[in-house]
Amino acid sequence: MIRDKILSLLLDALKKSGVDAKEVILQHPADPEHGDYSTNVALVSAKKLKKQPVALAEEIKDALPQDDLIAKVTVEKPGFINFFLSDKALLKELQRVNSETHGKKKAGKTILLEYGQPNTHKVPHIGHLFSYIFAKFLVV
Repeated sequence: MIRDKILSLLLDALKKSGVDAKEVILQHPADPEHGDYSTNVALVSAKKLKKQPVALAEEIKDALPQDDLIAKVTVEKPGFINFFLSDKALLKELQRVNSETHGKKKAGKTILLEYGQPNTHKVPHIGHLFSYIFAKFLVV
């Protein structure tokens, strides 16, 4: 949901900037200092438009509409656009996910908790650790 919203905002900004990007890649950067999402669309499109990638990235950044979802947008050399999500947006998404998964009442349901125990007649090994450590929940 968040990714789709950022992608929509980015596509609007690309249209305003005159960038005809057929495929926009929006992904999580490996380094969190580069934001929550990042795109290289300016690098890919700069050659076609005969512009410098950083200048095109700045132009796209300036064309982005204001939204409560994004706290800030930065441009990094050689032309990456980095999106940082606002705390308000993250909290709202967390509440949405929580209400969809755990907010539903399980009235009249039986919850089965399964956990592993060592077998007294076998020597325990590394393969048994998963069932010893992690409890399994099943709603019946």
